[in-house]
Amino acid sequence: MMVANGTYRYRVSATDRAGNAKSAELAGIIVDTRSTSVRIISKASGFSPNGDGVKETLTFDIFVGLTEGIKSCNVAAFNTSTRTSLPVGRGTGGNIPREITWKGTDGTGKTAAEGSCYAVLTVEYEKGNLAQERSAEFLLDISPPETSLTIAPLPFSPDDDGENDLVNITLTATDKSPLEDWEIRILDPMENLFTEFSGTGAPVKPIIWNGKSPSGELVQAASDYNVQFRVRDTLGNTARGSKVLPVDVYVIRDGDLLRIRISSISFAPFSTEFQPGKEEENRATLRRLAEILKKYGQYRITIEDHAVRIYWFNEERGRIEEREVLLPLSSNRAEVVKKALIELGIAESRMSTARFGGTRPVVPHSDLDNRPALRAGAPFHYG
Repeated sequence: MMVANGTYRYRVSATDRAGNAKSAELAGIIVDTRSTSVRIISKASGFSPNGDGVKETLTFDIFVGLTEGIKSCNVAAFNTSTRTSLPVGRGTGGNIPREITWKGTDGTGKTAAEGSCYAVLTVEYEKGNLAQERSAEFLLDISPPETSLTIAPLPFSPDDDGENDLVNITLTATDKSPLEDWEIRILDPMENLFTEFSGTGAPVKPIIWNGKSPSGELVQAASDYNVQFRVRDTLGNTARGSKVLPVDVYVIRDGDLLRIRISSISFAPFSTEFQPGKEEENRATLRRLAEILKKYGQYRITIEDHAVRIYWFNEERGRIEEREVLLPLSSNRAEVVKKALIELGIAESRMSTARFGGTRPVVPHSDLDNRPALRAGAPFHYG
């Protein structure tokens, strides 16, 4: 039969045949059969101690059934692959914390290896009991999602000719942690936001885009758009990247005419010289233009140039600017493009030029965000 819990003394007495008596006593014998159950519960299924300020730590709730007679308390984490013990926290005596927070470091202060982990709570009692409990597994993840962005077909040509009018933008992502959300932003050549797409979880299907902004504006011909993406997991780890989406020269039917539209022949302000740093881009556009013009060899070509009116807000100064600056500039720029096309094999007899200056703006002169595209551009008509 088991004695009741409590403090006991053990006494031994003896008397020999001569009557001599002796006794001894051992006091302070404690009998304690109370349960020493413990529990440790992680407050999250994962964390990301990578210094970005998002879910940097993981906190464990500590439950100790018997708080008396504790000699020590220790919490250690273990990677399920390496089984390496990683110190989390400890307590002594009756100083047992209700929760312990781990910063995800190893014994040297460095970030522990990524992967699936679990924590072990060990409580040692003065009476000799050693209570242990293992937490559910959790994830230590400091890496951004692995991503891939593909864009096809290239170049993109949304001119309604039935060829490459739609572009497929496919974003894929995988990660150790569940994916929280994703975003694709398309910036115009001036780095302004043109359109964007987003969703929660993982991107699951390609985006089929017609080249238009939410307001219906079409991408500029012969220009490069920047497709930026972001993918974030539930721990805040974020992957970012970008790719160039080149837009081809447009061939658009306008009644009995075919109209080629480009917008990236970049001239220096108020000059017939190509904009410094844009020379190769201009030459590439002109080469592509020459290829198309050769394809439609039976057509005559009219080269038009349009310019930006700086004094659009002042009618009198605008007229002077038009007459003395923009029309001569427009005429000279059209001749520069004509000469370049002759050098690329287009017969001079096929081509004529037309100057419009700021009289027929492709975008309003007051549109300060988009009018640089007009200044750099030269729509072409041929027929």
